Amino acid sequence: MRKFALLLLLSQFSFAQAKEDERIIAIQKFYQQVQSAKLMKNEIESRPNQSGEGGTTTAYTPLKAPQGASSAANSVNDTNDTLFKVEEEFLGEMGKTQNSFFYRNQKIFFILRIVTQYSTPFMQPVEAATKPQQTVTEYRYYFDSNKLIRWKTGQKTHSPTSPEFRTEEQKILLAATEVYKNAVAGLSKKK
Repeated sequence: MRKFALLLLLSQFSFAQAKEDERIIAIQKFYQQVQSAKLMKNEIESRPNQSGEGGTTTAYTPLKAPQGASSAANSVNDTNDTLFKVEEEFLGEMGKTQNSFFYRNQKIFFILRIVTQYSTPFMQPVEAATKPQQTVTEYRYYFDSNKLIRWKTGQKTHSPTSPEFRTEEQKILLAATEVYKNAVAGLSKKK
């Protein structure tokens, strides 16, 4: 009986893992579609209070297919999405942060955050013999229906059952919502 219960528990875990893996694969496929699509680049105003040294924000929207032309060549245009990707870059004295937010049907599905930290202040003169060191950390956030399903820092995958995971989910979803609203407002000003 104990072996049966253990086997049942393991099979349920395997099923849940397989379902999560399917969702991650789907996210990765749509990410590749967005990255390879022809998108219109729109420079917009950055969110306030994100950087003391300045930054840039770029929203990428689908190109409109010419009237009568098939949009099958660019599968991203086959959806009703109006905004696919927003990139932010914020500079600081000791590093920079690059955020890429990916949306589908007005919902976040993936965030890539790359944080670069310098060993010396950016503007400090450096002797030729001592080059400043930099540390680069990559964060990947995968979402399904506005719910964080995987969070990776470098090669480490964080446990979805940890309190830290849920706290990060709330924080990053709030940022994704702010970014989306800022981008929509910035694009509306351009029309």
